[in-house]
Amino acid sequence: MPVAVVTGASGGIGLATVKALLASPEQWSVLGIDISAAPKEDLGSNFSFLQVNITEADAPERIVKSAKDKFGALNALINVAGVMDLLQSVDTLDDKLWNRVISINLTAPVKLMGAAVRAFKEQGGGGVIANVASYASISGGAAGVAYTASKHGLVSTAIKTSRCVPIVYLRWTSGTIMTAGFRYSSAQRRLQPSDSRTRV
Repeated sequence: MPVAVVTGASGGIGLATVKALLASPEQWSVLGIDISAAPKEDLGSNFSFLQVNITEADAPERIVKSAKDKFGALNALINVAGVMDLLQSVDTLDDKLWNRVISINLTAPVKLMGAAVRAFKEQGGGGVIANVASYASISGGAAGVAYTASKHGLVSTAIKTSRCVPIVYLRWTSGTIMTAGFRYSSAQRRLQPSDSRTRV
């Protein structure tokens, strides 16, 4: 039974990802990660939850250890957790917002990728890493400068890692997905989801 770690698992895309994995024919076991509390619904015995701030220095190793302690292995990391900016440009951006968005959307996922790759190697190879990006990862006009930079960086990191670590498969998605709490202006053009994959 394969084991996945999913960040941002308390709601939205993260929780939907958890449910999809638990319902899949492969019968995944899932460790959900979020700074918020665990989902209130009962997701069964193949689901466990760790409430943690992914930007903390020891979070990556704690997360991998928790997955191994609970389920015996780690076979996949799915980086979903992320935050939006305030659509600021470089001339109005403040340091506090920039640091928050970059730390959550880019630095934390990259460090989690490192911990996951080390775990894959210890297990003898194999493994999957999925980085959820957005249209902002391929466009300069979908969000503010902090969010755009973070998502471009996440995709570039995936490409780089796939070329350097042949045991890892990386997938990222781009598109517009409306989740609870996100307001979408009807004046914005509709975006069709696109998908890219790099495999070695």
